[in-house]
Amino acid sequence: MIGFAPWVKKTVRKMFAGNARVPSKMKRSVTLGVETLETRCTPFTLPLTKITFDEVTPGTPINNLTIKGVTFHDTQGAFVYPPINFPAKFVQFPVALGGPAGETLTMNFAHPTNHLQFDVGLYYVPGPVTAGFTVQLFGPQHQALGTFNVNTQNYIYVTSEGEFNYSGQAVSQAVVTFNSGAGYLFFLDNIVYSPTLAGGRYH
Repeated sequence: MIGFAPWVKKTVRKMFAGNARVPSKMKRSVTLGVETLETRCTPFTLPLTKITFDEVTPGTPINNLTIKGVTFHDTQGAFVYPPINFPAKFVQFPVALGGPAGETLTMNFAHPTNHLQFDVGLYYVPGPVTAGFTVQLFGPQHQALGTFNVNTQNYIYVTSEGEFNYSGQAVSQAVVTFNSGAGYLFFLDNIVYSPTLAGGRYH
């Protein structure tokens, strides 16, 4: 229990002398300071954070790059491709571009997230792809949360696109593998997540 100096208790008694009663909320704050502290430090979720890759200079390697609390790792030299007028339904340049397809890209979150969303395009693919990309999710203790195959579809031009959208248990790492039998390149864009902070560190 958090203690209070005698002068604090005396001042509070003076404030509510006579027939006035100490409001229950204030009484709890004075006598049960621990309760107030614990309430102040419960986990909370920040507003959605979005990464569009215009946060960094075009040509920047993706491997070991950190943007807005997400650190990326890749296996085959992906980089940030500059803005161009490219016809697509979901992805908008600049994007993270890598290839050939079959590469693995990992996202590590500084703070776990209960929501994760991003867009992927496979180029040059003029049609739908079953399991165009696969996403493995891991929790804060690196426990496996699930493996998700995402189908892609050709909407515009020759890029087969798909959206990944997850809400559920807290995620600390996402591992994305792009179908090795489809496309010459992959595009990754529009990463949206909601970091969850615990312990009142940002109060």
